[in-house]
Amino acid sequence: AAVSKAGEGSTEYPTQLAAFKELVNAMAGICDEVANGKLAEPYEAKNPSLEESPFASNSITDFTNNIKGVQNVYLGKYKTDGKGLEDLVRAHNLSLDADIKAKLDAAISSLGKITDPFGKAITTQAVQIQNAMDAINALKTVLEEDLLKFVGEHAK
Repeated sequence: AAVSKAGEGSTEYPTQLAAFKELVNAMAGICDEVANGKLAEPYEAKNPSLEESPFASNSITDFTNNIKGVQNVYLGKYKTDGKGLEDLVRAHNLSLDADIKAKLDAAISSLGKITDPFGKAITTQAVQIQNAMDAINALKTVLEEDLLKFVGEHAK
């Protein structure tokens, strides 16, 4: 609710820019956490005990849902289909909108290519894990560099 009131007397977000910057930074932060923490730390250490959900064998689903959460914020799809950052971007820069959507799709798709449970995939699917980290980091970069700059130029 505070975000929807940004710039309209909200003490938490006195401007739309403040709200949008926080959203974009949080989205990039999730990408960083998934790619460079949840995936990279167990993978680089070749240590399945560092896996986030080792006993549930649910790690890849959890990682995918993290990135789908980023996608939902961008699209404005949380419980309902509302306004998202996509609406602002699409109104001013179709190329950036397409790039963000392509990178979101690539990140989610790359995680789907890890077919073994993550603890096993650390040793059996190195290429797929590296590809997922690369795709998520590419998404993180476009969010941190291009989208953050864009909201700075277009938000009130």
